[in-house]
Amino acid sequence: MKKISVLITAGPTREYIDPVRFISNASSGKTAYSIAACAATDNADVTLISGPVTLSKPKNTVLIPVETTAQMFSQTMKLCTHSDIIIFCAAVCDFRPAKFNKNKIKKGNKKELALRLVPTENILHHVTASYTPDKNSKKVFIGFALETKDLVKNASKKLKAENLDLIIANPSSSIGNSKSQGYFISRTGEVEKIHTADKEKFAKIIWDKIKTIYGQKKRVS
Repeated sequence: MKKISVLITAGPTREYIDPVRFISNASSGKTAYSIAACAATDNADVTLISGPVTLSKPKNTVLIPVETTAQMFSQTMKLCTHSDIIIFCAAVCDFRPAKFNKNKIKKGNKKELALRLVPTENILHHVTASYTPDKNSKKVFIGFALETKDLVKNASKKLKAENLDLIIANPSSSIGNSKSQGYFISRTGEVEKIHTADKEKFAKIIWDKIKTIYGQKKRVS
């Protein structure tokens, strides 16, 4: 029997201002790495495309380290075609500096410094928009939404806009934290509470939910 192929994006991305300074966020990558470990334990073929984190590679997985959003975009687009389940768990930078300074910006007598930002690649949108389903190919797309307000409302909008099978909505307190909580929001609009748990347990709950969705989709085909 063919193994399930799982592709997971993980961790933060970095967008450099100059050779030593960058824009990023506090994502630890722990949820994504824990999901990868669960999937590998279930004998799936797991590939992690990961931004910079301090975590060890889960056993029996393939790790592709990246740093910028553009690098993560390139690797994801390259591998998504051959993946059965794609989990967009990375905390990708939405913007990058419009100009990269080749040399370190000196403080000098500057009282302030204006930084112009431009949008980065929307990895999730490009992957889901490029997918044309057929009876022999039933991919499952899983997204994450971290919000500071209107958590369920905003996550539901993202699920519909990006044509996801499931989205996990997290409050902003989850980022960089050892524990997490949130909601499952399904394609049919069903909302299910995920109670606070350490990220290993949280990841197991998520992986079990993903397996159920994948099994249902395969039965339909």
